[in-house]
Amino acid sequence: MKFVATPNFLLFCILVFISLFIFASFYEFQSVNFENSFSYLKPELLILFLLAEPHFAFTLPLLFGYRNLFLKKKFIFIFIPLIILIISSYLFFFHFYIFSMCFLVANVYHVNRQSYAFFSMQASPSDFDKSIYEWLLHTFFVIAFVIHNTYPQYKIELTFISLASLIFLSIFIMRNNKKKIYSKISFLQGFLIWLPVIWFNNIIIAFAVGISIHYLQYLVISWSVCSKSFKYSSVLIILTLISYSSMSSMSLSGIFTSNKLSILIFIPTFLQLLHFYYDSFIWKRNSPDINSILKKTI
Repeated sequence: MKFVATPNFLLFCILVFISLFIFASFYEFQSVNFENSFSYLKPELLILFLLAEPHFAFTLPLLFGYRNLFLKKKFIFIFIPLIILIISSYLFFFHFYIFSMCFLVANVYHVNRQSYAFFSMQASPSDFDKSIYEWLLHTFFVIAFVIHNTYPQYKIELTFISLASLIFLSIFIMRNNKKKIYSKISFLQGFLIWLPVIWFNNIIIAFAVGISIHYLQYLVISWSVCSKSFKYSSVLIILTLISYSSMSSMSLSGIFTSNKLSILIFIPTFLQLLHFYYDSFIWKRNSPDINSILKKTI
């Protein structure tokens, strides 16, 4: 899709990220100093409803569009998801810590793979640049996560040191790229997703703010595939996103239940796991069935 490879779209994602970063920083500051006087404006809840859950919701219309694959590739599209359901059910209710770690790894890998894909589209990097980009993203997340849990008292200094290091890294690696500044910003966007992990004390807010870039990218490109390739009506897509987002957001935010190990929490969480899993297959260009759809828009 040409739009996602334009400077305007990249700039839009960065501006949304900066706006959410500033808003969430203000919230975290005032929640400490003013006793949660603005608790109804929790940034993680707003991002959950407006961006995160609609992004997860797109899995449903995309899979419906690829429904023929459930018959052609039953093992991948039916049997393995059933195995994931059985294992994740057991871990969620009896070994929640292990479940959480598995979910975290799947989430990070999923996000970094998309960042890699968008970097490839937007910056047209060399094969060498692409080969190291994803591993750099994984490494930076580990560093950010360790800093978050080990040196929170130095979060301001370490955030700016990390940002300066990333800017230098982007200039060095992308120095020969013909797209100049645009390619460097495109390189940075994948790392900006994990920068809030260092900055924010609340890890949920950190993930919500940073991954907003990922959510926006996914929403735009999925909308294009659903509306242009599968020819779904805009009304149907919007109703699907609103319905799914409303129900899952209310479940995950504790409106339906305060029990974190409730089935009402497990269902939307499991659907998120399926999103991570199916996304490994429904964007693959080397599959003729997938490529025939994607080439119409991407």
